[in-house]
Amino acid sequence: MDTDVPITKCIDDRLGRVGIARHIADMLIGAPADHSIVFGLSGSWGSGKTSVLNMVGELLSETSDPPVVVRFDPWNYPAGSDLVTPFLTSLASEIRKYSLESRMKKRAEEALEAIADYVDALKPVTPRGMSSLVNLVQVRLARKKRKEERKTLAELKEQIGNSLLSLHLRVVIMIDDLDRLSNDTVCSIFQLVAAVADFSRVSYLLAYDRSNILRALRAVQQCDGDEYLEKIIQVPLELPDPAVGALSAMLQEGVERVVSHVQLSRSELKRVGLSVNDATSRVRTVRDVRRILNLFEADWRASVEKVAPGDLLSMSVLRIVYPKILPWIRAQAPGLSGGTGGGYLVSDAERRKKQYLEALGELLGDCGKADDALRLLAAIFPRVANTCGLHAVSVSGAKLKIDRRIACPEILRSYLSGSMEAYAFPREAAMALLHSGSVDELKGILDEESNDVALTLVAVAGETAADMDEDRRSTFARAIIRSGPGESDGAGLFSLPFYGYESCLEKLFSAMGEGAASELFASEIKGLDFPHLSKIAHFVNGQELAYGRLAGKSEKPREQLISLACLKQVERSIVQTLDDAQLSVEYLAIEGSRMLLYLWSCFDQRAYAAHVTEGLLLDPLAYLLYASYQLGLYHSADETGWAISVDFGNDISMERVVDSFDDALRDDAFWTLDQGVKLKLAGLRICAARLLDGAVSYSEASASCEQCEKLLDQWTERYAEGRG
Repeated sequence: MDTDVPITKCIDDRLGRVGIARHIADMLIGAPADHSIVFGLSGSWGSGKTSVLNMVGELLSETSDPPVVVRFDPWNYPAGSDLVTPFLTSLASEIRKYSLESRMKKRAEEALEAIADYVDALKPVTPRGMSSLVNLVQVRLARKKRKEERKTLAELKEQIGNSLLSLHLRVVIMIDDLDRLSNDTVCSIFQLVAAVADFSRVSYLLAYDRSNILRALRAVQQCDGDEYLEKIIQVPLELPDPAVGALSAMLQEGVERVVSHVQLSRSELKRVGLSVNDATSRVRTVRDVRRILNLFEADWRASVEKVAPGDLLSMSVLRIVYPKILPWIRAQAPGLSGGTGGGYLVSDAERRKKQYLEALGELLGDCGKADDALRLLAAIFPRVANTCGLHAVSVSGAKLKIDRRIACPEILRSYLSGSMEAYAFPREAAMALLHSGSVDELKGILDEESNDVALTLVAVAGETAADMDEDRRSTFARAIIRSGPGESDGAGLFSLPFYGYESCLEKLFSAMGEGAASELFASEIKGLDFPHLSKIAHFVNGQELAYGRLAGKSEKPREQLISLACLKQVERSIVQTLDDAQLSVEYLAIEGSRMLLYLWSCFDQRAYAAHVTEGLLLDPLAYLLYASYQLGLYHSADETGWAISVDFGNDISMERVVDSFDDALRDDAFWTLDQGVKLKLAGLRICAARLLDGAVSYSEASASCEQCEKLLDQWTERYAEGRG
């Protein structure tokens, strides 16, 4: 943890403040000696005023004729107490120290006696605090002298100044943290330095937050605070904000220190960098940086490294900048967390954004703060970004879990509960399997996409691909290619099998090199059936694009992971497998089937037409599954649903879609489909009916999950009645 302790030496300055400290020290040394002068150093809370005062003190001590520096802290005394006596006692103590060092004890006693006279004149009865001066001056002698010759306060102050002059002594009195004192104490301090202790050869350096001081003066003096302050402070100085680069560097170094024992992936490092940038734009002081770092470190240790560090840092920034927001996040967690379908409804985005801003504005009491808080939330929660139309993000719940994102519902619940024990993330177990498991063993784990170990395996393999042994890279690549296709989660390309697995395979092949990758891929693809081919279809399409083939506009050599000869061999393998396959309705419900059918249509249009458009799609249920390819998930603040992501085009008829449901719902095969697929088909029915009626345009056609569930319940009830 980084304690909020000011620096004491110029060498420790990291914010470029030595320059202003030296400027202040030079002004104090050059101040007129014939009267008191007051310097004021204004800066916001946590801006580093105390550190500057410490550096000024160090620089003064290094001058050829250093002054006596007195650090008077009113915080040490209860509010409403007399400050004159302890102040003058502190001054007397430093003068005594000086006299002992300079061997000017007699002249020093004269100065101390003058101070004692002054205190006695200010108060008829010697205050309790004067007992600390007993050992400094001959109090009895002073009292005898005062009986013989009474002097005015002005004469006594002049006597103190003359005594300091005889000592060849200049005094600098520093008073810090004025803005933390009670209103009455603030006014007492100003009266002290302006009237009571305005001795010649004495200069003051006061540190405060100007806005807080003005409020205190207005409350007590019932006057214009600015005018009052101008009368007190002869030399007002403003402490400038630290350079953005300095705060950014401090934050970056702090984060690196906290996570230094963990090897972060490139994507994690990128997110940490983005979070540092976000934080830098919202902090103004070193104290802000330290508070953010301390919260980040506490959360990092508590999470046992189970949460992405970039997200933890962003949450720390959000909580420090907007302390009231955590209870709100806890209440809104279900709508904030979870994956996205990659898009948002334009017609809905502005309305949702307005709702968020109104809620945050009411919570934070400031519209400007609400907008900033919303942008921070959008950086942490992809669903918020999509809902408000700030930017479209496509990420599945599985991907969130892989990346340990705080937007993963399980992780968010654990984070908000204050303990990550509720979320078991078996990273160590995954690492062990990755470095020792056989192809079959790893394949068996990867077949269970919802398994945390499988999710972690993919993540770790992608992160460490470049550092793995060649044998382990090949083993895991084979396990990915041979693993089952999985079922649709509604997120399309960005579901675990296709985004997580595909991305991992790309990293493994990149590390293997074109030759080894081509040999492995060509041999593995030969025996794959339709379901397994669908899983690697997106990877194949990516390589086609990299070579400028199919929809590719130009070659992208850096993205070419297998040779062109291998790619052509893969094309032939796909065509041969699909030509020989007995296609069924169930195949169309597999994630990746859309891309595989697209590739087939490109490689062999005639065979594709014969098998699909002139064969399979004659079946009503198959036709509906094919049409449902055009739908994608959308998420908003309080609902999830299906929306048309692309125009159906000429090959899909709205009339036929609606009519096909009568036959499809009587087909037992419909009721064997995954629940998510059936809900998607319900969304298709709602969207198609609205389009057919002319109620909405393509860009507006959507169906909420609640609507889809209601419709599916009706279908289920009718199906059960028919079977009964």
